[in-house]
Amino acid sequence: MKEEIQDLGKVAVLADLTMTEFGVNKHDKEASDELTTRKHADETSARVIKKLLTDAGPLHYTQRKMLKMFYSLTVPWTKGVRMLPVANMEKLNKTHEELSQELKDKLIDFKPKYQEAVFVKAKASLGDLWDENDYLSFDEFAAKWSIQIDYFPVPNSGHFVIEANKKLLAEVRKNLVGSISDRYGNISKDLWKRLAEAVKTIVDRLSADRMRFQEDKAVMSGLRDLISLLPVLNISGDKALTETLGEVNLKVASISDTDLQNDKTKTKVAKVAEKLLEQINTYIDTPLKRDIQF
Repeated sequence: MKEEIQDLGKVAVLADLTMTEFGVNKHDKEASDELTTRKHADETSARVIKKLLTDAGPLHYTQRKMLKMFYSLTVPWTKGVRMLPVANMEKLNKTHEELSQELKDKLIDFKPKYQEAVFVKAKASLGDLWDENDYLSFDEFAAKWSIQIDYFPVPNSGHFVIEANKKLLAEVRKNLVGSISDRYGNISKDLWKRLAEAVKTIVDRLSADRMRFQEDKAVMSGLRDLISLLPVLNISGDKALTETLGEVNLKVASISDTDLQNDKTKTKVAKVAEKLLEQINTYIDTPLKRDIQF
C-alpha cells in the first residue's frame, strides 16, 4: 500500500506541549556535603533535596491534567513532539484555554497564602535547611507557571527547497521516507498499547471474585471512551486496528452492567476479552509497514 506523505499535512499537525513551573525541589549542596562528611561517604554518593513548598499541589494537578489530555489526544512523533489529528485540535485548544485559566485562578487564590507558605509552613518543615534566598517574590513565582502549545506542519516533499545534486537529494529523501515510515509504526504501536491496557483492565475486573458496580460509571465506560477516540488517532490507517476495535466493541464494550451481574455472562465476556487481549498483544511488537513515496 502506498501512502503520500503530503496527505498527513491535511489531517494532522505536530504539537509541542511546554509547561513551566517554580522548582519546588532544590539540591542543597552545603547540606549534602555536611551529610557525606559526617557519614564518611564519597561526596557524590548522597544528595540532600529540599522541598521548598508543600502547598503547590493544586498547581501541579492542573498541569498534570493538561499533560494527560495532551497525550490522550495525540500520538507519538519525535521526542517532545507529538502528532495531533486536526479532528482533535478544537478539543485540545479548548482544554488548553480552560486549564490555563484554571492555573491563573489558582495562582490568584494562592497569592494571599504565599507568605505563610514560605515563612511559616516551609520554615517549620525545613528547619535549619530553610533559606530565604531560595524563594522569589509572589509575582516572580507566579510568572514561572505556564502552559503553552506550539503547532508545526508535518514535513512533506514541498519542504525540500535546498539546492543539491540529485544523488544527495535522493539520499536525503530516502532517509526522510524511512523516518516517516518508522513513525507510522510507532503511532500504530502506541494505539495498540492503549487498547491492550484498556482491555486488560476489563479482564482483571471481570476475573475478580467480587466485582463492584458503580451507579454513575459503567464497567465498560473507559473502554468505550477509548474505542471512540482511537479511530481519530489512527492516522497511520492501521486496518487491523480498525477491525479489532469493532470486534472489541461488539463482543466486550457493548455489554451492559445489568448483563455483567449474571455470573455466566461475566465469565463468558472475561474469556472473550482475554482472547482478544492475546490477539492485541501480537500486534504491539509487529510494527505497521508503510510504503511511502514522494
